[in-house]
Amino acid sequence: MSESESVELAIDTASAIASVAVSVRGRVLAETTWRARLSHEAEIVPAIDETLRRAGVEREAIGVLFVDRGPGGYAGLRVGAGVAMGIALALDAELVGVGRLDLDAYPHATYPGPVCAVHQAGRGEIAWAVYEGSGEERREVVPPRLDSLAEFARLAPRGALFCGEVEGLEETLRAIPGAHLAVGVASLRRAGALAELGWQRYTCGQRDDPRALDIIYLRDPAITRARKTPGAGFWHTPA
Repeated sequence: MSESESVELAIDTASAIASVAVSVRGRVLAETTWRARLSHEAEIVPAIDETLRRAGVEREAIGVLFVDRGPGGYAGLRVGAGVAMGIALALDAELVGVGRLDLDAYPHATYPGPVCAVHQAGRGEIAWAVYEGSGEERREVVPPRLDSLAEFARLAPRGALFCGEVEGLEETLRAIPGAHLAVGVASLRRAGALAELGWQRYTCGQRDDPRALDIIYLRDPAITRARKTPGAGFWHTPA
């Protein structure tokens, strides 16, 4: 990497498994993935600083931010999006948002059939979306939606690979004709995938407004949204 070349920072806080990565042109230099013990808010900035340190990169070198824009937990999504927006504004960097279900499905793009990304969304409902193809042929067949388990089982594609957070949904998924499940490490969403897919979107011209990132909420938040106050304060690591 030349001294003048900017780097990308990928941030994913859409679930209890959080992840950040530092990359150049979508190729990962360093990555940190962990299960949030306290809260995303308390852990995300120290994780970013540590990942930058391991990559040998200064904060000021960040030129592009990639962020998971959901769906997912409201608190986690707001933290990740807020930090990404704040860094983008503070460093005059660009921002690209990528959907969580899209990210879950992306590592399985070579599967010869539909790939259905899922996660439990509470209240007995499941969030899901379907993708097919790879490379330039990859397309979203069913956009992110929210359904009861029974309705999902009725609508889910036959012969699909089911990925994402499949734990706890195995019985429902295996009852779908021709279903294949990605489990264990194969189901883990990592910021490295966000860096790679984000870079593809970036080179195709996608840009998002760092002052008004569109977050995917499949249902209205049950709490009042806090006013957005992105800025330099995101860089301060708690003592």
